[in-house]
Amino acid sequence: MLDKIQEKIPLWLSECGAIVTYQQDPFAVAILTPLMTRAHSADFAKDVCFVDSTASCDADNHILTFMLTVTAAGAVPLGVMITDSTSAASYISGFTLLKSVLPEQSFGCRGYPSVFLTDDSDAERTALQTCWPDADLKLCLFHVPQAVWRWLWDEKHKIDKDDRKELMSEFRRIVYCVSDCDAAIAYDEAVNSETACEYPHYQQYLQHWWERRQLWCLAYRTQQHRGHHTNNFAEITVRLYKDIILCRAKAYNVVSLVDFTVRVLENYYRNRLRDFSNGRISAQRLLLEKLHTRASYLTSCDQMMDYGDNKYGVPNSDGTELYIVDSTLGCCSCKQGMTGKFCKHQLAVMRLFRAAFPNAPAVTAEARHAVALIALGADCPPVDFYQSFQSEGSASVHSLSSPPIERAYDITTNVSEQTGTVQEAETDNHSTEMRSLLNEFKQLMTLNCERFDNDKTCQMALRKAVVRLKSISTASAFASFLHGGGFRRYRAGATIHVQPTAVSRRRPGVTRGSKRLACGRPPLGSSHQKAKRRRHCLVENIAASVPNAKSH
Repeated sequence: MLDKIQEKIPLWLSECGAIVTYQQDPFAVAILTPLMTRAHSADFAKDVCFVDSTASCDADNHILTFMLTVTAAGAVPLGVMITDSTSAASYISGFTLLKSVLPEQSFGCRGYPSVFLTDDSDAERTALQTCWPDADLKLCLFHVPQAVWRWLWDEKHKIDKDDRKELMSEFRRIVYCVSDCDAAIAYDEAVNSETACEYPHYQQYLQHWWERRQLWCLAYRTQQHRGHHTNNFAEITVRLYKDIILCRAKAYNVVSLVDFTVRVLENYYRNRLRDFSNGRISAQRLLLEKLHTRASYLTSCDQMMDYGDNKYGVPNSDGTELYIVDSTLGCCSCKQGMTGKFCKHQLAVMRLFRAAFPNAPAVTAEARHAVALIALGADCPPVDFYQSFQSEGSASVHSLSSPPIERAYDITTNVSEQTGTVQEAETDNHSTEMRSLLNEFKQLMTLNCERFDNDKTCQMALRKAVVRLKSISTASAFASFLHGGGFRRYRAGATIHVQPTAVSRRRPGVTRGSKRLACGRPPLGSSHQKAKRRRHCLVENIAASVPNAKSH
Protein backbone atom coordinates (compact mmCIF):
# COMPACT_ATOMS: atom_id res chain seq x y z
CA MET A 1 0.00 0.00 0.00
CA LEU A 2 2.81 2.42 0.81
CA ASP A 3 4.46 1.67 -2.53
CA LYS A 4 1.18 2.40 -4.30
CA ILE A 5 0.82 5.74 -2.45
CA GLN A 6 4.34 6.68 -3.47
CA GLU A 7 3.50 5.78 -7.05
CA LYS A 8 0.27 7.80 -7.03
CA ILE A 9 1.65 11.01 -5.48
CA PRO A 10 3.11 12.40 -8.78
CA LEU A 11 -0.09 11.39 -10.60
CA TRP A 12 -2.33 13.24 -8.14
CA LEU A 13 -0.10 16.30 -8.41
CA SER A 14 -0.06 16.36 -12.22
CA GLU A 15 -3.72 15.50 -12.85
CA CYS A 16 -5.47 17.12 -9.88
CA GLY A 17 -2.89 19.59 -8.57
CA ALA A 18 -3.19 18.00 -5.12
CA ILE A 19 -0.26 17.77 -2.72
CA VAL A 20 -0.19 14.42 -0.91
CA THR A 21 2.49 13.41 1.57
CA TYR A 22 2.76 10.57 4.07
CA GLN A 23 4.94 9.02 6.73
CA GLN A 24 5.10 5.45 7.89
CA ASP A 25 5.63 5.48 11.65
CA PRO A 26 3.23 6.56 13.02
CA PHE A 27 1.26 6.29 9.82
CA ALA A 28 -0.25 9.55 8.58
CA VAL A 29 -1.29 11.04 5.23
CA ALA A 30 -1.79 14.77 4.60
CA ILE A 31 -3.88 16.04 1.65
CA LEU A 32 -3.99 19.58 0.28
CA THR A 33 -5.97 20.21 -2.91
CA PRO A 34 -5.94 23.40 -5.01
CA LEU A 35 -9.30 24.51 -3.58
CA MET A 36 -7.94 24.13 -0.04
CA THR A 37 -4.87 26.16 -0.96
CA ARG A 38 -7.00 29.00 -2.34
CA ALA A 39 -9.24 28.89 0.75
CA HIS A 40 -6.19 29.45 2.97
CA SER A 41 -5.40 32.73 1.18
CA ALA A 42 -8.88 34.17 1.90
CA ASP A 43 -9.24 36.66 4.72
CA PHE A 44 -11.95 34.72 6.56
CA ALA A 45 -9.64 31.72 7.06
CA LYS A 46 -7.92 33.47 9.96
CA ASP A 47 -11.00 33.63 12.21
CA VAL A 48 -12.37 30.21 13.08
CA CYS A 49 -11.38 26.68 12.05
CA PHE A 50 -13.58 23.61 12.60
CA VAL A 51 -11.88 20.27 13.27
CA ASP A 52 -13.56 16.88 13.45
CA SER A 53 -12.61 13.24 12.87
CA THR A 54 -14.48 10.18 11.66
CA ALA A 55 -13.76 6.50 11.13
CA SER A 56 -15.28 3.56 9.24
CA CYS A 57 -14.40 5.04 5.86
CA ASP A 58 -12.18 2.22 4.60
CA ALA A 59 -11.61 -1.46 5.28
CA ASP A 60 -8.79 -0.76 7.75
CA ASN A 61 -10.84 1.84 9.72
CA HIS A 62 -8.34 4.65 9.39
CA ILE A 63 -9.21 7.99 11.01
CA LEU A 64 -10.15 10.79 8.61
CA THR A 65 -9.81 14.33 10.02
CA PHE A 66 -11.17 17.49 8.37
CA MET A 67 -10.08 21.08 8.93
CA LEU A 68 -12.68 23.58 7.69
CA THR A 69 -13.26 27.30 7.57
CA VAL A 70 -16.54 29.14 7.12
CA THR A 71 -17.35 31.19 4.02
CA ALA A 72 -20.44 32.99 2.77
CA ALA A 73 -21.35 29.82 0.89
CA GLY A 74 -20.78 27.51 3.87
CA ALA A 75 -17.78 25.59 5.12
CA VAL A 76 -14.89 24.66 2.82
CA PRO A 77 -11.99 22.35 3.73
CA LEU A 78 -8.55 23.70 4.60
CA GLY A 79 -6.90 20.31 4.76
CA VAL A 80 -7.56 16.61 5.24
CA MET A 81 -5.40 14.09 7.04
CA ILE A 82 -5.59 10.33 7.57
CA THR A 83 -4.13 8.60 10.64
CA ASP A 84 -4.10 5.05 11.94
CA SER A 85 -5.59 5.86 15.38
CA THR A 86 -7.04 8.62 17.56
CA SER A 87 -4.07 8.80 19.92
CA ALA A 88 -2.30 12.08 20.63
CA ALA A 89 0.87 10.83 18.90
CA SER A 90 -1.04 10.03 15.70
CA TYR A 91 -2.81 13.39 15.72
CA ILE A 92 0.45 15.27 16.30
CA SER A 93 2.07 13.34 13.46
CA GLY A 94 -0.84 14.10 11.11
CA PHE A 95 -1.13 17.81 11.95
CA THR A 96 2.64 18.27 11.70
CA LEU A 97 2.64 16.60 8.30
CA LEU A 98 -0.26 18.79 7.16
CA LYS A 99 1.41 21.91 8.49
CA SER A 100 4.51 21.13 6.43
CA VAL A 101 2.58 21.29 3.14
CA LEU A 102 0.46 24.35 3.93
CA PRO A 103 1.16 27.45 1.81
CA GLU A 104 2.97 30.47 3.19
CA GLN A 105 -0.31 32.43 3.32
CA SER A 106 -2.02 29.75 5.40
CA PHE A 107 -4.97 30.78 7.58
CA GLY A 108 -5.38 34.19 5.97
CA CYS A 109 -1.62 34.94 5.87
CA ARG A 110 -1.45 34.63 9.67
CA GLY A 111 -0.19 31.05 9.96
CA TYR A 112 -2.80 30.00 12.52
CA PRO A 113 -6.54 30.64 13.08
CA SER A 114 -7.85 32.70 15.96
CA VAL A 115 -10.10 29.88 17.19
CA PHE A 116 -10.14 26.10 16.81
CA LEU A 117 -13.66 24.74 17.41
CA THR A 118 -13.59 21.04 18.30
CA ASP A 119 -15.32 18.30 20.23
CA ASP A 120 -14.14 17.35 23.71
CA SER A 121 -11.34 15.06 22.52
CA ASP A 122 -8.22 15.40 24.66
CA ALA A 123 -5.92 13.81 22.07
CA GLU A 124 -7.13 16.03 19.26
CA ARG A 125 -6.97 19.21 21.32
CA THR A 126 -3.49 18.35 22.62
CA ALA A 127 -2.23 17.90 19.07
CA LEU A 128 -3.75 21.20 17.93
CA GLN A 129 -2.23 23.04 20.89
CA THR A 130 1.15 21.47 20.12
CA CYS A 131 1.14 22.37 16.41
CA TRP A 132 -0.53 25.80 16.69
CA PRO A 133 0.14 27.08 20.24
CA ASP A 134 -1.01 30.65 19.46
CA ALA A 135 -4.55 29.60 18.54
CA ASP A 136 -7.41 29.55 21.05
CA LEU A 137 -9.23 26.24 21.51
CA LYS A 138 -12.96 26.22 22.22
CA LEU A 139 -15.52 23.45 22.68
CA CYS A 140 -18.70 22.94 20.70
CA LEU A 141 -21.77 24.28 22.51
CA PHE A 142 -23.80 21.32 21.31
CA HIS A 143 -21.55 18.50 22.46
CA VAL A 144 -20.95 19.91 25.94
CA PRO A 145 -24.66 19.94 26.99
CA GLN A 146 -25.04 16.62 25.20
CA ALA A 147 -22.31 15.11 27.38
CA VAL A 148 -24.00 16.48 30.53
CA TRP A 149 -27.36 15.10 29.41
CA ARG A 150 -25.85 11.66 28.84
CA TRP A 151 -24.23 11.79 32.25
CA LEU A 152 -27.57 12.56 33.85
CA TRP A 153 -29.25 9.66 32.06
CA ASP A 154 -26.54 7.15 32.94
CA GLU A 155 -28.08 4.63 35.33
CA LYS A 156 -24.93 4.27 37.41
CA HIS A 157 -25.20 7.91 38.54
CA LYS A 158 -28.71 7.26 39.94
CA ILE A 159 -30.24 10.61 39.03
CA ASP A 160 -34.00 10.56 39.50
CA LYS A 161 -35.90 10.86 36.23
CA ASP A 162 -37.91 13.87 37.41
CA ASP A 163 -34.73 15.74 38.44
CA ARG A 164 -32.83 15.33 35.17
CA LYS A 165 -34.71 18.03 33.32
CA GLU A 166 -34.29 20.54 36.15
CA LEU A 167 -30.53 19.92 36.44
CA MET A 168 -30.12 20.21 32.70
CA SER A 169 -32.00 23.52 32.59
CA GLU A 170 -29.74 24.92 35.31
CA PHE A 171 -26.63 23.90 33.35
CA ARG A 172 -27.97 25.43 30.13
CA ARG A 173 -28.45 28.76 31.89
CA ILE A 174 -24.73 28.73 32.68
CA VAL A 175 -23.82 27.90 29.08
CA TYR A 176 -25.76 30.76 27.49
CA CYS A 177 -24.90 33.57 29.91
CA VAL A 178 -23.51 36.57 28.01
CA SER A 179 -21.27 37.90 30.81
CA ASP A 180 -18.91 36.27 33.28
CA CYS A 181 -20.78 37.81 36.23
CA ASP A 182 -24.08 36.32 35.10
CA ALA A 183 -22.34 32.97 34.53
CA ALA A 184 -20.93 33.00 38.07
CA ILE A 185 -24.37 33.77 39.52
CA ALA A 186 -25.97 31.01 37.42
CA TYR A 187 -23.31 28.52 38.58
CA ASP A 188 -23.86 29.36 42.26
CA GLU A 189 -27.60 28.90 41.81
CA ALA A 190 -27.11 25.60 39.96
CA VAL A 191 -24.61 24.03 42.34
CA ASN A 192 -26.54 25.09 45.48
CA SER A 193 -30.06 24.38 44.27
CA GLU A 194 -32.32 22.00 46.19
CA THR A 195 -32.18 19.44 43.42
CA ALA A 196 -28.37 19.54 43.09
CA CYS A 197 -27.86 19.23 46.85
CA GLU A 198 -29.50 15.80 46.73
CA TYR A 199 -26.68 14.53 44.47
CA PRO A 200 -23.18 15.39 45.79
CA HIS A 201 -21.54 13.52 42.91
CA TYR A 202 -23.38 15.79 40.46
CA GLN A 203 -22.06 18.83 42.30
CA GLN A 204 -18.52 17.51 41.84
CA TYR A 205 -19.24 16.84 38.17
CA LEU A 206 -20.60 20.36 37.72
CA GLN A 207 -17.57 21.83 39.46
CA HIS A 208 -15.33 19.95 37.02
CA TRP A 209 -17.11 21.63 34.09
CA TRP A 210 -17.01 25.02 35.80
CA GLU A 211 -13.22 24.85 36.05
CA ARG A 212 -13.17 24.65 32.22
CA ARG A 213 -15.79 27.34 31.69
CA GLN A 214 -13.56 29.41 29.36
CA LEU A 215 -13.85 26.61 26.80
CA TRP A 216 -17.63 26.34 26.55
CA CYS A 217 -19.39 29.27 28.22
CA LEU A 218 -20.78 31.85 25.82
CA ALA A 219 -19.60 34.71 28.05
CA TYR A 220 -15.95 33.97 27.20
CA ARG A 221 -16.31 34.12 23.42
CA THR A 222 -15.34 37.05 21.20
CA GLN A 223 -16.36 38.47 17.84
CA GLN A 224 -13.82 36.21 16.12
CA HIS A 225 -16.32 33.36 16.35
CA ARG A 226 -18.63 35.18 13.90
CA GLY A 227 -21.62 33.62 15.64
CA HIS A 228 -20.39 30.03 15.18
CA HIS A 229 -20.47 28.18 18.50
CA THR A 230 -21.02 24.60 17.38
CA ASN A 231 -19.08 22.13 15.27
CA ASN A 232 -22.05 21.51 12.99
CA PHE A 233 -20.13 22.42 9.83
CA ALA A 234 -17.68 19.61 10.51
CA GLU A 235 -20.50 17.19 11.36
CA ILE A 236 -22.25 17.98 8.08
CA THR A 237 -19.00 17.60 6.15
CA VAL A 238 -18.51 14.12 7.59
CA ARG A 239 -22.06 13.17 6.60
CA LEU A 240 -21.60 14.53 3.08
CA TYR A 241 -18.33 12.67 2.70
CA LYS A 242 -19.92 9.36 3.65
CA ASP A 243 -23.17 9.92 1.76
CA ILE A 244 -22.07 11.66 -1.45
CA ILE A 245 -18.36 10.91 -1.82
CA LEU A 246 -18.32 7.31 -0.58
CA CYS A 247 -22.04 6.56 -1.19
CA ARG A 248 -22.18 4.81 2.19
CA ALA A 249 -19.68 2.16 1.05
CA LYS A 250 -16.25 1.76 2.59
CA ALA A 251 -13.22 2.46 0.43
CA TYR A 252 -10.91 -0.45 -0.31
CA ASN A 253 -7.86 1.07 1.39
CA VAL A 254 -6.11 4.37 2.08
CA VAL A 255 -5.11 4.78 -1.57
CA SER A 256 -8.76 4.76 -2.63
CA LEU A 257 -9.63 7.11 0.21
CA VAL A 258 -7.03 9.64 -0.93
CA ASP A 259 -8.17 9.32 -4.53
CA PHE A 260 -11.80 9.99 -3.56
CA THR A 261 -10.69 13.06 -1.61
CA VAL A 262 -8.53 14.66 -4.30
CA ARG A 263 -11.00 13.99 -7.12
CA VAL A 264 -14.62 13.59 -6.02
CA LEU A 265 -14.51 15.83 -2.94
CA GLU A 266 -12.73 18.57 -4.88
CA ASN A 267 -15.32 18.51 -7.68
CA TYR A 268 -18.20 18.53 -5.21
CA TYR A 269 -17.01 21.66 -3.40
CA ARG A 270 -16.13 23.37 -6.67
CA ASN A 271 -19.67 22.84 -7.97
CA ARG A 272 -21.28 23.97 -4.72
CA LEU A 273 -19.23 27.17 -4.56
CA ARG A 274 -19.90 27.88 -8.21
CA ASP A 275 -23.65 27.53 -7.63
CA PHE A 276 -23.43 30.13 -4.88
CA SER A 277 -21.36 32.57 -6.94
CA ASN A 278 -23.80 32.22 -9.84
CA GLY A 279 -26.70 33.29 -7.60
CA ARG A 280 -28.43 29.90 -7.41
CA ILE A 281 -28.46 29.87 -3.60
CA SER A 282 -30.55 32.64 -2.04
CA ALA A 283 -29.89 32.02 1.67
CA GLN A 284 -27.82 35.20 2.13
CA ARG A 285 -30.36 37.39 0.35
CA LEU A 286 -33.22 35.94 2.42
CA LEU A 287 -31.24 36.56 5.61
CA LEU A 288 -30.74 40.19 4.64
CA GLU A 289 -34.45 40.60 3.90
CA LYS A 290 -35.39 39.11 7.28
CA LEU A 291 -33.05 41.46 9.11
CA HIS A 292 -34.40 44.38 7.10
CA THR A 293 -37.91 43.57 8.34
CA ARG A 294 -36.72 43.43 11.95
CA ALA A 295 -34.88 46.76 11.61
CA SER A 296 -37.77 48.55 9.92
CA TYR A 297 -38.39 50.70 13.04
CA LEU A 298 -35.08 52.51 12.32
CA THR A 299 -35.77 54.96 9.49
CA SER A 300 -33.30 57.83 9.93
CA CYS A 301 -29.83 58.60 11.24
CA ASP A 302 -31.34 60.85 13.92
CA GLN A 303 -32.53 57.77 15.80
CA MET A 304 -28.90 56.58 16.22
CA MET A 305 -25.72 58.12 17.57
CA ASP A 306 -22.39 58.37 15.77
CA TYR A 307 -19.48 58.11 18.23
CA GLY A 308 -16.75 58.23 15.59
CA ASP A 309 -14.10 55.59 14.83
CA ASN A 310 -16.81 53.51 13.10
CA LYS A 311 -18.77 53.09 16.34
CA TYR A 312 -22.50 53.79 16.57
CA GLY A 313 -25.23 53.67 19.19
CA VAL A 314 -28.41 51.90 18.05
CA PRO A 315 -31.56 51.68 20.22
CA ASN A 316 -33.76 48.64 20.42
CA SER A 317 -37.37 48.61 19.23
CA ASP A 318 -38.69 49.69 22.65
CA GLY A 319 -36.11 52.43 23.10
CA THR A 320 -35.12 51.05 26.50
CA GLU A 321 -31.57 49.94 25.61
CA LEU A 322 -28.75 51.31 23.49
CA TYR A 323 -26.45 48.87 21.71
CA ILE A 324 -22.93 49.73 20.55
CA VAL A 325 -22.12 48.71 16.97
CA ASP A 326 -18.50 48.52 15.75
CA SER A 327 -18.34 48.28 11.96
CA THR A 328 -14.58 47.70 11.93
CA LEU A 329 -14.76 44.52 14.01
CA GLY A 330 -18.21 43.57 12.73
CA CYS A 331 -19.88 43.14 16.11
CA CYS A 332 -22.64 44.55 18.29
CA SER A 333 -23.21 44.60 22.04
CA CYS A 334 -26.55 42.79 21.68
CA LYS A 335 -26.80 39.08 22.43
CA GLN A 336 -26.86 38.07 18.77
CA GLY A 337 -24.04 40.31 17.55
CA MET A 338 -21.63 40.23 20.49
CA THR A 339 -19.76 37.23 19.02
CA GLY A 340 -19.51 38.60 15.49
CA LYS A 341 -22.85 37.53 14.04
CA PHE A 342 -24.57 40.00 11.69
CA CYS A 343 -27.65 41.42 13.46
CA LYS A 344 -30.41 43.92 12.70
CA HIS A 345 -28.59 46.76 14.46
CA GLN A 346 -25.58 46.33 12.19
CA LEU A 347 -27.92 46.26 9.18
CA ALA A 348 -29.46 49.58 10.25
CA VAL A 349 -26.01 51.16 10.50
CA MET A 350 -25.04 49.73 7.13
CA ARG A 351 -28.21 51.07 5.53
CA LEU A 352 -28.36 54.55 7.04
CA PHE A 353 -24.69 55.41 7.53
CA ARG A 354 -23.39 53.48 4.50
CA ALA A 355 -20.84 51.66 6.65
CA ALA A 356 -18.98 48.56 5.50
CA PHE A 357 -19.08 45.44 7.69
CA PRO A 358 -16.71 42.46 7.31
CA ASN A 359 -19.47 40.02 8.32
CA ALA A 360 -22.25 41.37 6.08
CA PRO A 361 -24.17 38.78 4.03
CA ALA A 362 -22.53 38.11 0.68
CA VAL A 363 -25.07 39.43 -1.82
CA THR A 364 -22.81 41.75 -3.83
CA ALA A 365 -20.97 40.89 -7.01
CA GLU A 366 -17.63 41.36 -5.28
CA ALA A 367 -18.53 38.87 -2.53
CA ARG A 368 -19.76 36.26 -5.01
CA HIS A 369 -16.63 36.81 -7.11
CA ALA A 370 -14.49 36.11 -4.01
CA VAL A 371 -16.28 32.78 -3.57
CA ALA A 372 -15.82 32.00 -7.26
CA LEU A 373 -12.08 32.62 -6.93
CA ILE A 374 -11.89 29.84 -4.34
CA ALA A 375 -13.80 27.47 -6.59
CA LEU A 376 -12.25 28.25 -10.00
CA GLY A 377 -8.92 29.91 -9.29
CA ALA A 378 -7.30 31.35 -12.43
CA ASP A 379 -10.32 30.28 -14.54
CA CYS A 380 -12.64 32.58 -12.60
CA PRO A 381 -14.44 35.24 -14.71
CA PRO A 382 -13.98 38.93 -13.84
CA VAL A 383 -16.17 40.78 -11.37
CA ASP A 384 -18.33 42.21 -14.15
CA PHE A 385 -19.56 38.70 -14.90
CA TYR A 386 -21.29 38.58 -11.50
CA GLN A 387 -22.87 42.03 -11.67
CA SER A 388 -26.64 42.28 -11.43
CA PHE A 389 -28.60 42.79 -14.64
CA GLN A 390 -30.37 45.74 -13.00
CA SER A 391 -27.21 47.60 -12.04
CA GLU A 392 -27.30 49.74 -15.19
CA GLY A 393 -30.22 52.04 -15.89
CA SER A 394 -31.78 51.59 -12.46
CA ALA A 395 -31.99 54.64 -10.27
CA SER A 396 -32.36 52.65 -7.08
CA VAL A 397 -29.09 50.82 -7.55
CA HIS A 398 -25.89 52.79 -7.25
CA SER A 399 -23.29 52.97 -9.96
CA LEU A 400 -20.50 50.46 -10.17
CA SER A 401 -18.13 52.86 -8.45
CA SER A 402 -20.20 52.94 -5.23
CA PRO A 403 -19.15 50.85 -2.24
CA PRO A 404 -20.21 47.18 -2.32
CA ILE A 405 -22.11 47.45 0.95
CA GLU A 406 -24.35 50.18 -0.44
CA ARG A 407 -25.30 48.07 -3.41
CA ALA A 408 -25.81 45.06 -1.12
CA TYR A 409 -28.55 46.78 0.81
CA ASP A 410 -30.11 48.55 -2.15
CA ILE A 411 -30.38 45.39 -4.23
CA THR A 412 -32.03 43.57 -1.32
CA THR A 413 -34.41 46.46 -0.72
CA ASN A 414 -35.53 46.32 -4.34
CA VAL A 415 -36.24 42.60 -4.03
CA SER A 416 -38.28 43.04 -0.85
CA GLU A 417 -40.37 45.83 -2.42
CA GLN A 418 -41.41 43.95 -5.55
CA THR A 419 -44.91 43.51 -4.19
CA GLY A 420 -45.58 47.25 -4.48
CA THR A 421 -47.55 48.79 -7.31
CA VAL A 422 -44.89 50.52 -9.44
CA GLN A 423 -41.30 51.31 -8.42
CA GLU A 424 -40.40 54.97 -8.21
CA ALA A 425 -37.27 54.40 -10.25
CA GLU A 426 -39.16 53.23 -13.33
CA THR A 427 -38.65 55.55 -16.28
CA ASP A 428 -41.40 57.29 -18.25
CA ASN A 429 -40.52 55.40 -21.42
CA HIS A 430 -41.15 52.05 -19.79
CA SER A 431 -44.44 53.26 -18.32
CA THR A 432 -45.65 54.54 -21.69
CA GLU A 433 -44.73 51.28 -23.40
CA MET A 434 -46.47 49.27 -20.68
CA ARG A 435 -49.68 51.29 -21.03
CA SER A 436 -49.75 50.94 -24.81
CA LEU A 437 -49.26 47.18 -24.60
CA LEU A 438 -51.98 46.94 -21.95
CA ASN A 439 -54.46 48.82 -24.14
CA GLU A 440 -53.69 46.56 -27.07
CA PHE A 441 -54.10 43.50 -24.87
CA LYS A 442 -57.52 44.74 -23.67
CA GLN A 443 -58.72 45.29 -27.23
CA LEU A 444 -57.64 41.84 -28.38
CA MET A 445 -59.15 40.17 -25.32
CA THR A 446 -62.48 41.96 -25.83
CA LEU A 447 -62.55 41.03 -29.50
CA ASN A 448 -61.86 37.33 -28.85
CA CYS A 449 -64.38 37.14 -26.02
CA GLU A 450 -67.08 38.49 -28.33
CA ARG A 451 -66.16 36.01 -31.08
CA PHE A 452 -66.21 32.92 -28.83
CA ASP A 453 -68.89 33.98 -26.39
CA ASN A 454 -70.84 30.72 -26.61
CA ASP A 455 -67.88 28.33 -26.38
CA LYS A 456 -67.97 26.43 -23.07
CA THR A 457 -64.26 25.56 -23.28
CA CYS A 458 -63.28 29.20 -23.59
CA GLN A 459 -65.54 30.13 -20.68
CA MET A 460 -63.92 27.50 -18.46
CA ALA A 461 -60.41 28.58 -19.46
CA LEU A 462 -61.23 32.24 -18.80
CA ARG A 463 -62.63 31.37 -15.38
CA LYS A 464 -59.38 29.57 -14.46
CA ALA A 465 -57.34 32.50 -15.75
CA VAL A 466 -59.30 34.93 -13.54
CA VAL A 467 -58.76 32.72 -10.48
CA ARG A 468 -55.06 32.48 -11.18
CA LEU A 469 -54.79 36.23 -11.81
CA LYS A 470 -56.32 36.96 -8.40
CA SER A 471 -53.66 34.83 -6.67
CA ILE A 472 -50.68 36.72 -8.15
CA SER A 473 -48.66 38.63 -5.58
CA THR A 474 -45.15 38.93 -7.07
CA ALA A 475 -43.62 40.18 -10.30
CA SER A 476 -42.23 36.75 -11.18
CA ALA A 477 -45.68 35.16 -10.82
CA PHE A 478 -47.20 37.85 -13.04
CA ALA A 479 -44.46 37.32 -15.64
CA SER A 480 -45.15 33.58 -15.55
CA PHE A 481 -48.86 34.31 -16.04
CA LEU A 482 -48.12 36.47 -19.08
CA HIS A 483 -45.72 33.94 -20.59
CA GLY A 484 -48.26 31.17 -20.20
CA GLY A 485 -51.22 33.26 -21.27
CA GLY A 486 -53.04 32.29 -18.10
CA PHE A 487 -55.37 29.96 -20.01
CA ARG A 488 -53.37 26.79 -20.23
CA ARG A 489 -53.66 24.19 -17.55
CA TYR A 490 -51.11 25.27 -14.96
CA ARG A 491 -50.32 24.24 -11.45
CA ALA A 492 -47.44 25.43 -9.26
CA GLY A 493 -44.93 22.64 -8.80
CA ALA A 494 -46.37 20.54 -11.66
CA THR A 495 -44.67 17.18 -11.97
CA ILE A 496 -43.07 15.66 -15.03
CA HIS A 497 -45.45 13.38 -16.87
CA VAL A 498 -44.75 9.65 -16.98
CA GLN A 499 -45.70 7.28 -19.76
CA PRO A 500 -48.78 5.14 -18.92
CA THR A 501 -46.87 1.95 -19.65
CA ALA A 502 -44.21 2.94 -17.11
CA VAL A 503 -46.88 3.61 -14.50
CA SER A 504 -48.60 0.28 -15.15
CA ARG A 505 -45.38 -1.64 -14.60
CA ARG A 506 -44.91 -0.25 -11.09
CA ARG A 507 -45.30 -2.68 -8.26
CA PRO A 508 -48.29 -2.33 -5.91
CA GLY A 509 -47.89 0.19 -3.14
CA VAL A 510 -45.93 2.67 -5.30
CA THR A 511 -47.55 5.93 -6.38
CA ARG A 512 -49.58 5.57 -9.57
CA GLY A 513 -49.18 9.17 -10.68
CA SER A 514 -46.23 11.28 -11.83
CA LYS A 515 -44.70 11.80 -8.42
CA ARG A 516 -41.17 10.67 -7.66
CA LEU A 517 -40.72 7.26 -6.12
CA ALA A 518 -40.78 7.36 -2.34
CA CYS A 519 -37.44 6.66 -0.68
CA GLY A 520 -36.63 5.60 2.84
CA ARG A 521 -38.90 3.93 5.33
CA PRO A 522 -42.60 4.00 4.35
CA PRO A 523 -45.12 5.69 6.67
CA LEU A 524 -47.22 3.59 9.01
CA GLY A 525 -50.50 3.71 7.11
CA SER A 526 -49.11 3.00 3.65
CA SER A 527 -48.08 -0.66 3.93
CA HIS A 528 -49.57 -2.86 1.20
CA GLN A 529 -51.06 -6.17 2.19
CA LYS A 530 -48.92 -8.91 0.69
CA ALA A 531 -50.55 -11.94 -0.85
CA LYS A 532 -50.13 -15.06 1.19
CA ARG A 533 -47.69 -17.58 -0.21
CA ARG A 534 -49.27 -20.75 -1.44
CA ARG A 535 -48.35 -23.71 0.67
CA HIS A 536 -46.65 -26.58 -1.12
CA CYS A 537 -47.87 -29.36 1.11
CA LEU A 538 -48.61 -32.39 -1.06
CA VAL A 539 -51.49 -33.73 1.08
CA GLU A 540 -53.30 -30.36 1.14
CA ASN A 541 -52.89 -29.89 -2.61
CA ILE A 542 -54.32 -33.32 -3.32
CA ALA A 543 -57.20 -32.67 -0.92
CA ALA A 544 -57.95 -29.37 -2.65
CA SER A 545 -57.83 -30.84 -6.15
CA VAL A 546 -59.64 -34.17 -5.58
CA PRO A 547 -63.29 -33.90 -4.45
CA ASN A 548 -64.18 -35.87 -1.34
CA ALA A 549 -60.51 -36.83 -0.86
CA LYS A 550 -60.88 -37.03 2.89
CA SER A 551 -63.65 -39.64 2.69
CA HIS A 552 -61.37 -41.94 0.72
